Amino acid sequence: ALKDNDGELLRHAMAYFHDLPGVMDLLSASSLLGAPGRRKAAELLRTAVLDQARHFVPAENLEQLAAVALGHQGSGFIAIADVMKENCQSLEAAEHYVQQLLQEMKTLSDKGVSNTCIALKPSGLAPHLDPIDHDGVMMRLAMEHYRVVLRKAQELGVQVEMDMENGTHQALYRKIFM
Repeated sequence: ALKDNDGELLRHAMAYFHDLPGVMDLLSASSLLGAPGRRKAAELLRTAVLDQARHFVPAENLEQLAAVALGHQGSGFIAIADVMKENCQSLEAAEHYVQQLLQEMKTLSDKGVSNTCIALKPSGLAPHLDPIDHDGVMMRLAMEHYRVVLRKAQELGVQVEMDMENGTHQALYRKIFM
């Protein structure tokens, strides 16, 4: 459906990349060029997304991920463990998420997988992580959890990527973590 609607694809991209000035400039400029500009920008965006999608090999558990990663070790391929835990709603959920990340890193390291990266979701590190946290309690908790994960990653030689899928709080995440 998106292939038939260049404008909708570009609106979605603009919502996702709303706080990245260079990308926004490109997307805005394509709109100014009318239908041919939108068509070309959408074509380039689709090509980039499809190119990235070719690099994804889904795995349902760490055993599958380790097997795939070990099969590609030394080839420049990086396996990304992406635990789907966003927007935790309690302190217990945040603690569970952090423990799950630590266990994943240890398991992959124990299996000898050196080409892995853990996708860390900022919204999983503390409940209700929001700009209205005026006293900063949840932001400090998120930062402490982040440090725990980074220390373990450094110890095990595992990479960590900040996976900011929710575009609405990207500026807040940058403020806290970068």
